[in-house]
Amino acid sequence: MKLIKSLSVTAFALLSLTLFGQNNYKRYEIKSAKVEYKTLSPQGNGIKTLLFDDFGTRERVHEKIYKDNQLVIDKLTLLDGDKAYSVDLLTIKATDASASIQMAKSISGNNMSAAGKEMLESLGGKMVGKKSMLGLMCDVWQVSTVGNTTLLVYKSVPLSVQVKVMGFTTSQEATYFKEGVSTSDNDFKLPKGVALQEMNSARGGMIDEYGNGMTEKDKRDLQKLQKMSYEEFKAFVKKSDPNANEDEIKMIYNMMKAAAGNNNN
Repeated sequence: MKLIKSLSVTAFALLSLTLFGQNNYKRYEIKSAKVEYKTLSPQGNGIKTLLFDDFGTRERVHEKIYKDNQLVIDKLTLLDGDKAYSVDLLTIKATDASASIQMAKSISGNNMSAAGKEMLESLGGKMVGKKSMLGLMCDVWQVSTVGNTTLLVYKSVPLSVQVKVMGFTTSQEATYFKEGVSTSDNDFKLPKGVALQEMNSARGGMIDEYGNGMTEKDKRDLQKLQKMSYEEFKAFVKKSDPNANEDEIKMIYNMMKAAAGNNNN
Protein backbone atom coordinates (compact mmCIF):
# COMPACT_ATOMS: atom_id res chain seq x y z
CA MET A 1 0.00 0.00 0.00
CA LYS A 2 2.92 2.33 0.51
CA LEU A 3 3.60 2.19 -3.23
CA ILE A 4 -0.04 2.96 -4.04
CA LYS A 5 0.24 5.97 -1.72
CA SER A 6 3.23 7.19 -3.71
CA LEU A 7 1.25 6.82 -6.92
CA SER A 8 -1.63 8.84 -5.46
CA VAL A 9 0.85 11.62 -4.66
CA THR A 10 2.02 11.42 -8.26
CA ALA A 11 -1.55 11.91 -9.45
CA PHE A 12 -1.86 15.06 -7.35
CA ALA A 13 1.43 16.49 -8.59
CA LEU A 14 0.64 15.74 -12.21
CA LEU A 15 -2.75 17.41 -11.92
CA SER A 16 -1.25 20.62 -10.53
CA LEU A 17 1.67 20.73 -12.97
CA THR A 18 -0.34 19.74 -16.01
CA LEU A 19 -3.04 22.32 -15.48
CA PHE A 20 -0.99 25.23 -14.29
CA GLY A 21 2.61 24.58 -15.28
CA GLN A 22 2.87 23.51 -18.89
CA ASN A 23 4.45 26.49 -20.54
CA ASN A 24 6.69 29.44 -19.92
CA TYR A 25 4.24 31.95 -21.50
CA LYS A 26 1.65 33.70 -19.32
CA ARG A 27 1.00 30.78 -17.03
CA TYR A 28 -0.83 33.07 -14.62
CA GLU A 29 -3.11 36.04 -15.09
CA ILE A 30 -1.11 38.20 -12.68
CA LYS A 31 2.48 39.33 -13.15
CA SER A 32 4.01 38.30 -9.84
CA ALA A 33 3.00 36.82 -6.52
CA LYS A 34 4.13 34.84 -3.50
CA VAL A 35 1.95 32.07 -2.10
CA GLU A 36 2.55 29.91 0.96
CA TYR A 37 0.72 26.62 1.41
CA LYS A 38 0.28 23.92 4.01
CA THR A 39 0.27 20.47 2.45
CA LEU A 40 -1.01 17.04 3.37
CA SER A 41 -0.23 13.76 1.62
CA PRO A 42 0.36 10.08 2.40
CA GLN A 43 4.04 11.03 2.58
CA GLY A 44 3.46 13.46 5.45
CA ASN A 45 2.61 17.05 6.27
CA GLY A 46 4.51 20.00 4.93
CA ILE A 47 4.86 23.54 3.72
CA LYS A 48 5.24 24.87 0.21
CA THR A 49 6.19 28.30 -1.11
CA LEU A 50 5.45 29.49 -4.64
CA LEU A 51 7.17 32.61 -5.99
CA PHE A 52 6.74 33.74 -9.58
CA ASP A 53 7.35 36.74 -11.83
CA ASP A 54 6.68 37.77 -15.43
CA PHE A 55 3.33 35.91 -15.46
CA GLY A 56 5.06 32.62 -14.59
CA THR A 57 7.95 32.82 -17.02
CA ARG A 58 10.09 32.69 -13.88
CA GLU A 59 9.02 30.53 -10.97
CA ARG A 60 10.42 29.07 -7.77
CA VAL A 61 8.66 26.38 -5.73
CA HIS A 62 10.18 25.16 -2.46
CA GLU A 63 8.49 22.26 -0.69
CA LYS A 64 9.31 20.52 2.58
CA ILE A 65 7.51 17.41 3.85
CA TYR A 66 7.84 15.96 7.34
CA LYS A 67 6.99 12.45 8.52
CA ASP A 68 7.18 11.56 12.22
CA ASN A 69 8.94 14.91 12.84
CA GLN A 70 11.63 14.02 10.30
CA LEU A 71 12.28 15.99 7.12
CA VAL A 72 11.76 13.42 4.34
CA ILE A 73 11.46 15.71 1.30
CA ASP A 74 13.17 19.05 0.68
CA LYS A 75 12.62 19.91 -2.95
CA LEU A 76 13.22 23.03 -5.02
CA THR A 77 11.74 23.47 -8.50
CA LEU A 78 13.01 26.33 -10.66
CA LEU A 79 11.73 27.73 -13.95
CA ASP A 80 13.48 30.56 -15.78
CA GLY A 81 12.41 31.02 -19.38
CA ASP A 82 13.37 27.86 -21.26
CA LYS A 83 15.33 26.44 -18.32
CA ALA A 84 13.78 24.20 -15.68
CA TYR A 85 15.37 22.32 -12.79
CA SER A 86 14.23 20.02 -10.01
CA VAL A 87 16.58 20.01 -7.02
CA ASP A 88 16.61 17.49 -4.17
CA LEU A 89 18.08 19.56 -1.35
CA LEU A 90 18.59 16.48 0.83
CA THR A 91 20.97 14.85 -1.64
CA ILE A 92 22.10 18.07 -3.38
CA LYS A 93 21.22 16.61 -6.77
CA ALA A 94 19.41 18.42 -9.57
CA THR A 95 17.57 17.21 -12.64
CA ASP A 96 17.55 19.32 -15.80
CA ALA A 97 13.90 19.31 -16.90
CA SER A 98 14.29 21.93 -19.63
CA ALA A 99 13.33 19.45 -22.36
CA SER A 100 9.81 19.27 -20.94
CA ILE A 101 9.46 23.03 -21.37
CA GLN A 102 10.42 22.81 -25.03
CA MET A 103 7.95 19.98 -25.55
CA ALA A 104 5.15 21.95 -23.89
CA LYS A 105 5.90 24.97 -26.07
CA SER A 106 5.56 22.87 -29.20
CA ILE A 107 2.04 21.71 -28.32
CA SER A 108 0.62 24.65 -26.37
CA GLY A 109 -0.42 28.19 -27.05
CA ASN A 110 0.91 31.29 -25.33
CA ASN A 111 -2.00 31.79 -22.95
CA MET A 112 -1.73 28.98 -20.43
CA SER A 113 -4.42 30.41 -18.16
CA ALA A 114 -6.93 29.73 -20.96
CA ALA A 115 -5.29 26.41 -21.88
CA GLY A 116 -5.46 25.27 -18.25
CA LYS A 117 -9.21 25.84 -18.17
CA GLU A 118 -9.62 23.99 -21.45
CA MET A 119 -7.68 21.03 -20.08
CA LEU A 120 -9.77 20.98 -16.92
CA GLU A 121 -12.85 20.77 -19.08
CA SER A 122 -11.30 18.01 -21.23
CA LEU A 123 -10.78 16.00 -18.02
CA GLY A 124 -14.47 16.39 -17.22
CA GLY A 125 -13.90 19.32 -14.90
CA LYS A 126 -16.65 21.83 -14.28
CA MET A 127 -16.60 25.25 -12.68
CA VAL A 128 -19.32 24.93 -10.08
CA GLY A 129 -19.24 28.34 -8.46
CA LYS A 130 -17.25 30.96 -6.60
CA LYS A 131 -15.72 30.93 -3.13
CA SER A 132 -13.66 33.40 -1.13
CA MET A 133 -10.25 32.32 0.17
CA LEU A 134 -7.79 34.66 1.89
CA GLY A 135 -10.11 37.48 0.88
CA LEU A 136 -9.81 36.54 -2.82
CA MET A 137 -12.77 35.43 -4.92
CA CYS A 138 -11.82 32.11 -6.52
CA ASP A 139 -13.33 29.90 -9.19
CA VAL A 140 -14.33 26.51 -7.78
CA TRP A 141 -13.60 23.55 -10.06
CA GLN A 142 -14.55 19.92 -9.56
CA VAL A 143 -12.93 17.09 -11.52
CA SER A 144 -14.41 13.64 -10.99
CA THR A 145 -12.14 11.83 -13.46
CA VAL A 146 -8.99 12.50 -11.39
CA GLY A 147 -10.12 10.87 -8.19
CA ASN A 148 -12.44 13.26 -6.36
CA THR A 149 -10.81 16.62 -6.99
CA THR A 150 -11.75 20.14 -5.93
CA LEU A 151 -9.72 23.22 -6.87
CA LEU A 152 -10.00 26.87 -5.85
CA VAL A 153 -8.29 28.99 -8.48
CA TYR A 154 -7.58 32.72 -8.36
CA LYS A 155 -6.48 34.25 -11.67
CA SER A 156 -5.03 30.88 -12.76
CA VAL A 157 -3.18 30.46 -9.42
CA PRO A 158 -4.41 27.36 -7.52
CA LEU A 159 -4.97 28.38 -3.90
CA SER A 160 -6.53 25.10 -2.84
CA VAL A 161 -6.21 21.64 -4.38
CA GLN A 162 -7.76 18.58 -2.77
CA VAL A 163 -7.46 15.18 -4.44
CA LYS A 164 -8.88 11.92 -3.11
CA VAL A 165 -7.54 8.95 -5.06
CA MET A 166 -8.02 5.32 -4.07
CA GLY A 167 -8.77 6.16 -0.44
CA PHE A 168 -5.87 8.57 0.00
CA THR A 169 -6.15 12.34 0.36
CA THR A 170 -3.58 14.83 -0.87
CA SER A 171 -4.10 18.56 -0.50
CA GLN A 172 -2.51 21.97 -0.48
CA GLU A 173 -4.16 25.01 1.09
CA ALA A 174 -2.86 28.54 0.74
CA THR A 175 -2.17 30.28 4.04
CA TYR A 176 -0.63 33.45 2.58
CA PHE A 177 -0.96 35.32 -0.70
CA LYS A 178 0.67 38.54 -1.86
CA GLU A 179 0.40 39.93 -5.37
CA GLY A 180 2.92 42.31 -6.94
CA VAL A 181 6.03 41.09 -5.11
CA SER A 182 9.62 41.96 -6.01
CA THR A 183 12.01 39.21 -7.15
CA SER A 184 15.69 38.97 -8.05
CA ASP A 185 17.71 36.85 -10.48
CA ASN A 186 19.04 34.82 -7.55
CA ASP A 187 15.54 33.58 -6.74
CA PHE A 188 15.50 31.53 -9.94
CA LYS A 189 19.11 30.38 -10.18
CA LEU A 190 20.25 26.81 -9.63
CA PRO A 191 21.97 26.56 -6.22
CA LYS A 192 25.73 26.18 -6.26
CA GLY A 193 27.29 22.79 -5.61
CA VAL A 194 24.48 20.57 -6.91
CA ALA A 195 25.13 17.56 -9.15
CA LEU A 196 23.20 18.18 -12.36
CA GLN A 197 21.83 15.43 -14.60
CA GLU A 198 19.62 15.38 -17.69
CA MET A 199 15.99 14.40 -17.22
CA ASN A 200 16.29 11.31 -19.44
CA SER A 201 19.11 9.95 -17.30
CA ALA A 202 17.21 10.37 -14.05
CA ARG A 203 16.23 6.94 -12.71
CA GLY A 204 12.52 6.36 -12.48
CA GLY A 205 11.28 9.37 -14.44
CA MET A 206 7.86 10.51 -13.35
CA ILE A 207 7.66 8.44 -10.20
CA ASP A 208 11.08 9.49 -8.86
CA GLU A 209 10.27 13.10 -9.68
CA TYR A 210 7.03 13.21 -7.70
CA GLY A 211 7.27 10.11 -5.51
CA ASN A 212 10.41 11.00 -3.59
CA GLY A 213 11.21 8.79 -0.63
CA MET A 214 10.57 5.46 -2.39
CA THR A 215 12.75 2.64 -1.12
CA GLU A 216 14.61 0.18 -3.34
CA LYS A 217 11.92 -2.39 -2.50
CA ASP A 218 9.26 0.09 -3.62
CA LYS A 219 11.08 0.52 -6.92
CA ARG A 220 11.30 -3.26 -7.43
CA ASP A 221 7.61 -3.57 -6.62
CA LEU A 222 6.84 -0.78 -9.06
CA GLN A 223 8.73 -2.61 -11.81
CA LYS A 224 6.60 -5.70 -11.16
CA LEU A 225 3.39 -3.66 -11.29
CA GLN A 226 4.47 -1.99 -14.53
CA LYS A 227 4.67 -5.43 -16.18
CA MET A 228 1.09 -6.29 -15.22
CA SER A 229 -1.78 -6.15 -17.65
CA TYR A 230 -4.55 -3.73 -16.70
CA GLU A 231 -6.77 -6.58 -15.48
CA GLU A 232 -3.97 -7.97 -13.32
CA PHE A 233 -3.30 -4.52 -11.84
CA LYS A 234 -6.99 -3.93 -11.18
CA ALA A 235 -7.24 -7.24 -9.34
CA PHE A 236 -4.17 -6.32 -7.28
CA VAL A 237 -5.66 -2.95 -6.26
CA LYS A 238 -9.12 -4.38 -5.57
CA LYS A 239 -7.57 -6.92 -3.21
CA SER A 240 -6.11 -4.07 -1.14
CA ASP A 241 -9.04 -1.67 -1.60
CA PRO A 242 -12.32 -3.31 -2.69
CA ASN A 243 -13.98 0.13 -2.95
CA ALA A 244 -11.42 1.57 -5.38
CA ASN A 245 -13.07 3.35 -8.31
CA GLU A 246 -12.20 1.86 -11.72
CA ASP A 247 -11.53 5.29 -13.26
CA GLU A 248 -8.98 5.95 -10.51
CA ILE A 249 -7.37 2.53 -10.99
CA LYS A 250 -7.09 3.15 -14.73
CA MET A 251 -5.54 6.58 -14.14
CA ILE A 252 -2.89 5.16 -11.79
CA TYR A 253 -2.19 2.28 -14.19
CA ASN A 254 -1.65 4.65 -17.12
CA MET A 255 0.70 6.79 -15.04
CA MET A 256 2.74 3.73 -14.14
CA LYS A 257 3.04 2.78 -17.78
CA ALA A 258 4.07 6.33 -18.66
CA ALA A 259 6.69 6.23 -15.94
CA ALA A 260 8.07 3.05 -17.51
CA GLY A 261 8.18 4.69 -20.91
CA ASN A 262 5.38 2.41 -22.13
CA ASN A 263 2.29 4.15 -23.40
CA ASN A 264 0.90 1.26 -25.41
CA ASN A 265 -1.66 0.11 -22.86
